Amino acid sequence: MRDVGINADFWSGLVLVACVFVAGCGESSTPQSQFVTGEGDAAVASESTPTGPLSTNEIDGGVVTTAGELPVLTPKAKKAAPAAKPLSEEAKEDLDAELEDDQDVAAEEDDAAAAPEPGTPEFKLREMALLKASPAHLIREPIAGKPGEFKEVKLTPEEAAKEQLRRWHKTVDLALEVIAETKDNQEQAQLFNNAVYYLTESRKQLAIRGEADQAQLLSDNAEALYKRDKTSFAAVESALRVVQLTQVLAAQAGRQDTKKAATFAGQARLFAEKFPQETNRAAMNLMAAGRLCEQVGLIEDATACYTAIEEKFPDSPFQETTAGVLRRLRLQGEKLTEFAGSTIDGGYISIDQFAGHPVLVVFWASNSQTFQNDLPQLQAIAQKYEDRGLMVVGVNLDKDQATVDHFIEKHSISWHNIFFSDVSSRGVNNPIARHYGVTTVPQYWLVNANGVVTAAPFDLKQADTVLGGKIAVKPVSSTKSAKAE
Repeated sequence: MRDVGINADFWSGLVLVACVFVAGCGESSTPQSQFVTGEGDAAVASESTPTGPLSTNEIDGGVVTTAGELPVLTPKAKKAAPAAKPLSEEAKEDLDAELEDDQDVAAEEDDAAAAPEPGTPEFKLREMALLKASPAHLIREPIAGKPGEFKEVKLTPEEAAKEQLRRWHKTVDLALEVIAETKDNQEQAQLFNNAVYYLTESRKQLAIRGEADQAQLLSDNAEALYKRDKTSFAAVESALRVVQLTQVLAAQAGRQDTKKAATFAGQARLFAEKFPQETNRAAMNLMAAGRLCEQVGLIEDATACYTAIEEKFPDSPFQETTAGVLRRLRLQGEKLTEFAGSTIDGGYISIDQFAGHPVLVVFWASNSQTFQNDLPQLQAIAQKYEDRGLMVVGVNLDKDQATVDHFIEKHSISWHNIFFSDVSSRGVNNPIARHYGVTTVPQYWLVNANGVVTAAPFDLKQADTVLGGKIAVKPVSSTKSAKAE
């Protein structure tokens, strides 16, 4: 779909004059104009404590505005007014008519003050706000033969989708006009910033829906605004929209196109390099990119994102989680030492007890559908390689012991499971999970007979190839020594 009404010459001009724009037209803080609604996909977020092992890295938008306190005024006591004489019917009618005229005049004055003059940047921003706020599935159509009267029409889903596209294209056109009209006037910096917000958000939404030209235009806009003023609100917001776009596209593609996840990770790292002052936003982008790359198997990209948090943002709220994740990602080829805990049946196990045996470590939770799907394969692997010394150790991330007991009994799980009696050490607060930054399940690790991690994560599909080789060395008669005490 073409970019309706976009003036290519204008935007080329915007890029060319980026370096000669008046500096300071945009601040790095969020504008507080009445026209900005604060909405947007994955705009500004804060990491909350996960409620369960299956939590995802959702980025939540929101702006908190506080009003200044007003002094409390104590009204003075008033003298009793003398009783008024009743009005005649004629006087009442005259008074009512006068009051009605005054109300009409006041209403007209309020409307005039509230509605900006047509054609002004303020008017166009108001129109953009209305396009964004009003539901796309409802439109108003004029009633034939009744000038000034309208009827509400409900659109079909297909019609509503087209209407939404029309609105985003219209917003792009209006935003470009406002940017052209306000870019050189410092007093109109707020209007300029608001227009950039609407422009980049609309381009992002159009690109998500398949308009590749909008993705390129968004990237071009972000680069021009960065060259214009590296620390401005406009530069930060436009670059953030690029990151958000790549995140959505990567999530949509998943494992089918891992290049998109790599692109997201690259944009997250680029944002952190360009805007080191945006500590929370940069760290959140990197954390989200790292997690998504892990999910699709791009461990090197994930490690690069987590390392960037560790090195560039040591004071971010994600530092503890990042340290654990990096500890886990750097396990391969290292000896597993920090791994011990109480079991659900009241025992205690440590990785040291399994010396001389290959160990399959299983992080799981009863509410994970993926784990339930994997369970038959896991049990088949455990049974098949038991005679060759394979031990399986589970680390459960549930919170309720009764739920875990029921699940274990129902599915005849025979391996030992680390589960802490202390309620505060359950779920994602499980000490082993916290130490290694495990927040999603299932996860599988493979440790060889020498206690060295050979794969973290371990792909169950590789079980026969790996376990059928040199890793399993002990006969079944020796496995009893590795049982939990």
